[in-house]
Amino acid sequence: MTLQNGAKIHFIGVAGSGMSGIAKIFAAKGYNVTGSDLKMSAIIEDLEKLQIKVVNGHRAENIAGADLVIRSSAIGEDNCEIGAAKAQNIPVIQRAEALAILLKEKRSIAVAGTHGKTTTTSMLAFALQEMKLDPSYVIGAPLRNFGEGSRLGLGGEFIIEADESDGSFIHYFPTGAIITNLELDHVDNYETIEELEQLFENFIETVSDFIVISSDDPLLSKLKIPPSLTVIKVGFRESGQEKLDLTIKNVKLESNSSKADLLWQGNFLATLNLNIPGRHNIHNGALAVAAGIHLGFNGASLAQALSHFQGAARRFEIKSTFSGITVVDDYGHHPTELDVTLRAARNYLEKGELKPGRLIAIFQPHRFSRTASFYEEFARALSQADLVYLLDIYGAGEEVIDGVSSRMIAENFLELERVKLLSKEEVLDEILAIARSGDLIITMGAGDINLMSEEISLGLLDKKN
Repeated sequence: MTLQNGAKIHFIGVAGSGMSGIAKIFAAKGYNVTGSDLKMSAIIEDLEKLQIKVVNGHRAENIAGADLVIRSSAIGEDNCEIGAAKAQNIPVIQRAEALAILLKEKRSIAVAGTHGKTTTTSMLAFALQEMKLDPSYVIGAPLRNFGEGSRLGLGGEFIIEADESDGSFIHYFPTGAIITNLELDHVDNYETIEELEQLFENFIETVSDFIVISSDDPLLSKLKIPPSLTVIKVGFRESGQEKLDLTIKNVKLESNSSKADLLWQGNFLATLNLNIPGRHNIHNGALAVAAGIHLGFNGASLAQALSHFQGAARRFEIKSTFSGITVVDDYGHHPTELDVTLRAARNYLEKGELKPGRLIAIFQPHRFSRTASFYEEFARALSQADLVYLLDIYGAGEEVIDGVSSRMIAENFLELERVKLLSKEEVLDEILAIARSGDLIITMGAGDINLMSEEISLGLLDKKN
């Protein structure tokens, strides 16, 4: 699709993190961008600062004069703006197809996988920016260093987070790809791991040059990769006869940092020092470094750049520390994500300066379908915490499934006295009453649970004063 300079582009559902990022880039390229959304938020204020007009609510007249309409995947076919556009023969495309238009102009790298996409994409984008290479990027969360999740740079690289949830990432046709891992997650769209494997194989077929994969994930090793692609393997260990391109050795985890040695094709490359915790983040950083090396950049410089990386929003984000109480917010919404995040939280407690207190987890399950599929696994992961509060399920627009609730998770705890089912208001009151020095309180989930971390922080501040 070819767009004329100054063409009018309208975004339906513009307030989403992914949609708003693309809207900003189209605006930066000189297009006349408008948008609409049912929910007005702080994101809208950022868009309007860029002269992007946003309307509250969906109405047919919102698309007047548009040359192209871009829709969020959350917008149904029955939307009045989509109907009006089709009646006027205005092209309507998905978010992924819009992003594909932008990628054609750059050397593009798509980061896919079930877990770690946001952090790995952020790491590669940040490292290139730190090295003054000025990349473009679109990421599902703001980088804490820059306060934004999208940018139109002057450099030759465009790095994107490639979400597999609706399968639309097959529209990107990137130069290269990173696949972090593979695990069943979006059970509302994919019922079996075999379906997911086929989806990722379809995605790989759209890649033109190279692919970086983790050798530590057994499912990734099963994927069929075209012989035309350069395959770069990254992992913590050699597996049988398999040789790694980048090997991670000598991992050391501190309370709020992590480090490891990186070996490129058997030779020492650099020590990766991260100011964010967790073995999983060492893994994410190594994948980013490997991709950068293949792009022709110095591996040691990439690793050094990541020593200044502060993380992405809602990825073990420390919201406050008052009177020895630490409040953390995290986007984790899959059992595996909860497991690695709570391990990092426990390590933070045990290796911190204060005498370790309790690990208190507040979890808001995301989607009824995910809860129904993984309630036992959620209970096992959350059992690492000393005290767990379960909120009601955040449906994310999904229809309620009869009999599916947070209680299913609670009933699978071996020690029922450590888990409580309460409302947000009840949790907030109880947390403020029981929190004491040394405790780490972590809010977890992909819904609006992040607002509670802010309420807890404000409550602790008021209590201190």
